[in-house]
Amino acid sequence: MMVPKAARRYAEALYDLAKAQGCLDRVLVDMKAIGAGVLGSPELSLFLPDYTIRKPQRLGALDQLFKRGCDELSWRFLLFLESKKRMALLPGVCKTIAVLHDRSMGVVDVDLKTALPADAGELDVISSEIKRRVAGIVRLNTTTDRDLIGGFSFQVGDTVYDYSVRGSLQALRKKLENG
Repeated sequence: MMVPKAARRYAEALYDLAKAQGCLDRVLVDMKAIGAGVLGSPELSLFLPDYTIRKPQRLGALDQLFKRGCDELSWRFLLFLESKKRMALLPGVCKTIAVLHDRSMGVVDVDLKTALPADAGELDVISSEIKRRVAGIVRLNTTTDRDLIGGFSFQVGDTVYDYSVRGSLQALRKKLENG
């Protein structure tokens, strides 16, 4: 999901404010739960950006959905987004605030693809190779991709490290084509 620039700015502001007020942990929990709720509910995803619904009904629905379980700052933030008619940005805010927190804690997401499902021992070996190349706490997101033929590849941000048979064959083909 591509996060709009405005959602990133709102997330940064909420993150900084929650940190300053000492309620960051609660706000992070709130935003994670709200983000999961929005992604898991097509009805809620349609409701949030729909400002054809009258304001009293929208506020009543938001109150029922979020107020009781939220930290005070999270609730005020939701009301702020509502007042600016920016609730469509909420899923992006929820995603971005988690990314901001991970970044501040030194957590790095690594997308690992293996040709076959890897067992714990293989994952340990691969993980140690990744940790040699990546600064921070590595969080592995593993998937299986049989097109790799053998081996593995991993991606950190925009950089892909390819240790697969497919990658080796492609490199060899390029070398042969370029003479």
